Amino acid sequence: MERVSNNNEPDHCQCVPKGGDLVGSAEALCRFIDEHRLLDSENDARRPLVVLAFDEARVLTDNPPDKEYWNVFTELRRYLRFIRDVPIFSLFLSTAGCLN
Repeated sequence: MERVSNNNEPDHCQCVPKGGDLVGSAEALCRFIDEHRLLDSENDARRPLVVLAFDEARVLTDNPPDKEYWNVFTELRRYLRFIRDVPIFSLFLSTAGCLN
């Protein structure tokens, strides 16, 4: 991972895969899983090919002491939006009764 700067975003670390091609990396993962595209149907791919499961996901929402409006979940959510057209599904699990 390398650190990249974006003037439109809050001042915090933004990490992307080296080379910056998150969508390409996600698509490569799906091609690795279904190299011969056997799971494609005539209408659309059978989705999802990959499930990202985050157990006890509430810890992702803890804010660092010096970052009131930033946490790992907000950053992760932002990057998951980049790959919304790739057959990857994200599942956030928690035993906590209340999440903010």
